[in-house]
Amino acid sequence: MKNAGPSPALLVKLTLEDALTGRRILPACYSENYVSLSPDEARAITIDFPAGESKPDITVRGWNVDSETISVK
Repeated sequence: MKNAGPSPALLVKLTLEDALTGRRILPACYSENYVSLSPDEARAITIDFPAGESKPDITVRGWNVDSETISVK
C-alpha cells in the first residue's frame, strides 16, 4: 500500500471481503493493520486467510482516507 497523497494517511484499515457477497472473510491474519503512512511512504502488507472458492476484495479506509475497494487477482 502506498500513500500517494500530499498529507499523512492516518489509521488506514484493511478488510478482506468476499467479492460476491461483501461479507468479511474470517479468519484473516494481517501482517499489520491500522497503519499510518507519510506522503509517498509505501508498505507491503500480507494477509493470510483460508483457501476457498470465494474471490476476495480488500476494502481500504482510514481516518482521513476515502474508502476504496480493490479486487484481488
